Amino acid sequence: MESNSEPDPGLLLERARSGDRDAFMAIIRLYQEKVFVMAYSILRNKEDALDAVQETFLRVYQKSSSYKPGCHFQGWLLQIAKNVSIDF
Repeated sequence: MESNSEPDPGLLLERARSGDRDAFMAIIRLYQEKVFVMAYSILRNKEDALDAVQETFLRVYQKSSSYKPGCHFQGWLLQIAKNVSIDF
């Protein structure tokens, strides 16, 4: 188990809520490709998928207080990405 290779996204989100921009950028770096794949699989258009990625991370920041520590972060994030993509 390589827990030191990837930071805990829940802790990064908590730091981001406290104003740590670098922590939020780390979340984006960790998940932007997965979010893009999700968005593209629904939208089938690169530009729309890129817009959906941007909107997804905006909503993640706005709704960060709704994330429950200990829950599966990636599942929570990808559900937001799916909803954003469907809304597009």
